[in-house]
Amino acid sequence: AWYFLHQLLTVKWVNEFSKWSNEIKKLDFALRELHEFLQVVYDNKKERIEILKKRGSRIDSCPSCGFESQKHDKSHNIIYDAVCLVCGLTEKCLNINCPKCNEVVTLIDEGFSSCSSCEANIEPEQVANIIMDDHAAYVAGKEGTDSSASCGNCDGYETVVLTEQGEWICASCFLVCEYGQ
Repeated sequence: AWYFLHQLLTVKWVNEFSKWSNEIKKLDFALRELHEFLQVVYDNKKERIEILKKRGSRIDSCPSCGFESQKHDKSHNIIYDAVCLVCGLTEKCLNINCPKCNEVVTLIDEGFSSCSSCEANIEPEQVANIIMDDHAAYVAGKEGTDSSASCGNCDGYETVVLTEQGEWICASCFLVCEYGQ
């Protein structure tokens, strides 16, 4: 019943119930800890998930709820949010090609991983080189400045780089900042 009532309170009647939005979020969060509730959510979204798969979306098992419901982006070298359509878990992810065998590797919440194909270890320094804006690095080198910085969030040493999208990204913890922040 909560699944359908939540839809009414947060979508259809959002204006009428906006002053209780914090309480609604707390209740929804508490219910999402119950597997039985998540099963109802999954059952109601299963058809949508199957349609997304047929359209080419990548759906993986969610590490939190266990349902095959975490939607991933297919783009490369761009940090994106993988969102679970059932429990709402959001993880920062990055798809890159393995520097050794060129297979696609999805990094989740950090720049440390290994390739499932060739077992090569991937480190934040390699990730930084992949996502860094080569033009910005070239200009910084010509001017005698550095195109990377250290991260105040994770203490990564020279892991924050400027990307072609104009964002500063830490290749270690995936912190994303807009240019100029």
